Amino acid sequence: MKKLLSLALALMMVMSLATVAFATENSEAGQTVSFNLKKVYTINKSTNSDYVVPDEQVLNFNVTASEGAPAMKVNALTVDTPDNATGIVELKVTGTVEIPANPTRGVYEYTVKEALPEGATVAAGEALDVTTELKMYVVITNKVDQTGEILPGYSVEVGAEKGTGGTKADTFNNTYGLGELAVKKTVSGNLGSKTQDFTIHVNLTSDYKVLTPIKLIDSDKDSAIKTAWNQNAEGKYVAEVTLKLAHDETVTLANLPAGVSYTVTEDNGHILQESEAMDPNNPATGYDVEYVTNDDGVIAAGLCDSVEVQNSKSTDINTGVTLDSAPFILILAVCAGAVVLFVVKKRRSVEF
Repeated sequence: MKKLLSLALALMMVMSLATVAFATENSEAGQTVSFNLKKVYTINKSTNSDYVVPDEQVLNFNVTASEGAPAMKVNALTVDTPDNATGIVELKVTGTVEIPANPTRGVYEYTVKEALPEGATVAAGEALDVTTELKMYVVITNKVDQTGEILPGYSVEVGAEKGTGGTKADTFNNTYGLGELAVKKTVSGNLGSKTQDFTIHVNLTSDYKVLTPIKLIDSDKDSAIKTAWNQNAEGKYVAEVTLKLAHDETVTLANLPAGVSYTVTEDNGHILQESEAMDPNNPATGYDVEYVTNDDGVIAAGLCDSVEVQNSKSTDINTGVTLDSAPFILILAVCAGAVVLFVVKKRRSVEF
């Protein structure tokens, strides 16, 4: 009897071990696989602007997957300023797929599109590649030997084409456009001051958030003032630059995103008003003003707009002779000269 019990107990232990071994052999652990895409960020800037990118701009990616596909995540990107002077930033986009334990075999398709974080808007001057859709595939198959016999475990292949394992050739292409505005002052007229500083206001407006600070070029005067970009009550982003320029001086506003509109106006205190008389002794007031080419416009990527603020101040100089009497005085002078010449000749003929 004892022998039978010992034999039965041993048999149960063997069966228990076999069951554990079978479960371990057929349990398939999950794993993480990854793939890389590429983003090319090109900065199209004007001469005096910098190779900069929008500050703190984060770019996301949306992923849609076929039914039953394992979850995929694509990393968000923070665009960094390029180290070189080419204006091109190449960024690696990494996607990860979490393969669960004991995965279902099949071919799974993923569509990756560029997107902004929730609630964010595109930066002024920036063009996102929201039309490109990049396809990636994850293929999960059984492991087989050379004879075709199925082995324990599974194989995972990631690629741009079904079953190829190749890398994706397509890229996301973004651009960031920066332009500039040159403001020049000229003064003319016999009462125009060539040393007087004139206050000029440059108002800037953008429909989109501006993430690049304004840069002033050729401004060696401490009086130049620029404000930070702020959002106004209408939801637009605005900034103002106040300049003080004398004759033949120019200041350039650089790092202005494409699409930003501008208006240039001279302070009213310098301009002759209809209700006032010109003061010839005050070099700061009483001027007529003209804007060349225009006093407003829109910044274009890679280009420089220019506005020349022309002031003129003149008065007639009193010579004691009015224009109405000048012709008659000239006739009298000619006649008087003829009489004098006749008298001189007459005297000479009498003497001889």
